[in-house]
Amino acid sequence: MSIAKELDKTKTKKATKKAPKKSSAKKAKVDDFLSVTGATKKKKSAKKEKPSEHIPADHFGENLAVMLDEAASAQEIEKAAKRKKDERKDSIQKFLLNNFARAWAKVGVRPPTKTWKGLRSSIDYCMTTAITFSHDKAEAIKEEVGVDILKHTTVTSLEIDLESLDEDGLEALKKFLGSVDPESCVTRKLKLNSNFFNQIGTLCDNESSKIQKMLELLAPRINWNNVQTTASEEDNFDAVRDMIG
Repeated sequence: MSIAKELDKTKTKKATKKAPKKSSAKKAKVDDFLSVTGATKKKKSAKKEKPSEHIPADHFGENLAVMLDEAASAQEIEKAAKRKKDERKDSIQKFLLNNFARAWAKVGVRPPTKTWKGLRSSIDYCMTTAITFSHDKAEAIKEEVGVDILKHTTVTSLEIDLESLDEDGLEALKKFLGSVDPESCVTRKLKLNSNFFNQIGTLCDNESSKIQKMLELLAPRINWNNVQTTASEEDNFDAVRDMIG
């Protein structure tokens, strides 16, 4: 056998040995899929034209085509009406919050729900005790109001950053958080105590400005209940149409 043929045979054997196994290729594919770049890759799909058809203008005596136009128009008006409502509501909320804080400071306890009347409408202004708590809120209140509300919180759960744990820490965690450094891998989930809200006036020395600032920063959920108006539906449509916004 010639030397050239021997060399070709040797190269073929080496190439065969170096060929990646199927399992390795599969693992690489999975690793790529789980990586940040791999996970964000999306396979482009060809755009398909959606089928369309005219809805009947006469269906058992009903003009469904007109009804569809009216429904679409009403949905668009609903979006515009909500946008305009939110703009007006924002200004009213500021006034009502200020009044609520002043009333709290005056009587020393949380004011009851009050009915507020416009020219042709009325609402019940109800401030609930539902608060989404965060450390940022606590820090802002301590800085701007001078009240440490962390003293009025309870730890309810823990959020563990598993990637920050070494093998010993992971084993310790499996044995219920043994030998874990809370400052580096644990975030405390806090919840305001159930009786905290009624203490706001006292904590703020019954000063309306402090109470208002505290409520602004806490941002409890506020409901407008029993919204009523004596205006007709037509007048309401006209009013919304004429509103700027």
